[in-house]
Amino acid sequence: MRWVLVGLVLAASLATAALAQSTHIGTDRFQWEREPNVREAFVRYVPDRAMNEQVSGSALVCCTVNRRRRLDCEIVRESQPDYGFGDATERFMRLYTMSEASYAEWQANPQRIARTMRWYVGDPTPETHARLAALGEEWRGLCSPPAE
Repeated sequence: MRWVLVGLVLAASLATAALAQSTHIGTDRFQWEREPNVREAFVRYVPDRAMNEQVSGSALVCCTVNRRRRLDCEIVRESQPDYGFGDATERFMRLYTMSEASYAEWQANPQRIARTMRWYVGDPTPETHARLAALGEEWRGLCSPPAE
């Protein structure tokens, strides 16, 4: 009986977690051999503090591709720096594996790849959705090399 109760409490807490959205700035041309299930990865990587306090946020990471065709990313921006959205986004991006053809294309012209992740926790308001979308637009171009 105790395990049933624990399972119900866990299911209820996970149900409050809406989802994570990943925005692929400038990466539409790449094919991925492996992509994570966003809902499953959300449950695994959503920051504890954000979940406990029902705070939504976002992060921008700039990535390169390593020899295993996996993304190596660095945190560039976070909407709520004290909540761990940058670390969560960086860990989430490690789940991607680029196809061999896309990796060959990327190697021919290696540039940093921008990935923005929006972490929606609880029941976010339309204002929260709008704020996080606006940040994504504001951050556009931050992974691009500086103009010479």
